[in-house]
Amino acid sequence: MLYTGGEILVRKDFLDIYDYAKKTGFLITLFTNATLVTPAVAEHLATWSPFSIEISLYGRTAATHDRVTGVAGSFARTMRGVRLLMDGGLPPILKTMVLKPNAHEIWDMKRFVEEELSLEFRFDAMINPRVDSSIAPLSVRLSPQDVVELDLKDPNRMNEWVKFCNHLNSYTNYAKQGDELYACGGGHNAFAIDASGKLSTCVLWHGENFDLRKGSFKEGWEEFLLKVSRKKITRKTKCLACGLRSMCGMCPANGILECGDAEEPVDFLCQVAHLRAYAFGIPIAPHGECEYCREKPRTE
Repeated sequence: MLYTGGEILVRKDFLDIYDYAKKTGFLITLFTNATLVTPAVAEHLATWSPFSIEISLYGRTAATHDRVTGVAGSFARTMRGVRLLMDGGLPPILKTMVLKPNAHEIWDMKRFVEEELSLEFRFDAMINPRVDSSIAPLSVRLSPQDVVELDLKDPNRMNEWVKFCNHLNSYTNYAKQGDELYACGGGHNAFAIDASGKLSTCVLWHGENFDLRKGSFKEGWEEFLLKVSRKKITRKTKCLACGLRSMCGMCPANGILECGDAEEPVDFLCQVAHLRAYAFGIPIAPHGECEYCREKPRTE
């Protein structure tokens, strides 16, 4: 079970919610910015340890971090929370979203976290629109070329991408019109519940949902989400036969957020996937008309 926000610790009763899930037997992951971690919170979590804790860090310097968050002093508060957790024997994973305002500090952040703090560090540059479909976040998204350049500067990251893609492509079944739209885990083996008790396929999906205050989880899972997960692909797009789908990240939620259409290919994701494939030497099988394929399909 993953708890995320917003910021989970804004809720005054969060530790009560956490304790209930922990004692029920869930393996729990916490996503937090750690600014609200106090000695008491750290001690409580150390007593009832989560499976993992992941903390967002947005810069190596306070100036950059606070510029991204828009909150003065947030870097110092985050680092205080990190050290409180570490002192309690809970080494968190630190991660960042690479944005135009903090990209210049990404490698300093990596060195700081891995060498000075001896913690695991992760980064991602795949920014999507807000869940209300506002494209405002895209103003700080890196270009597809810059995203792949980050991969090339980190050999371990590049090798993992190649292994990941080769592993999934070894048993990929190409989709076709009429197949299920949800090829991801959403509605099949995963789900999301928002702060208002609305059940949906994933945290990015803010279309159809099921109100758990008016119906049971059993009804939501076995009836509502089953129906959603069985929705069919209605038209042919270049995504259907693309062998890079595992590297791309295209899904109905991303289609809705960026294009207003669950089946419309997201240009940014498509371009990044093709650039990664060319950079890493991953073969791209013909999959119809695609502006990012260097070898164009033959026509009769």
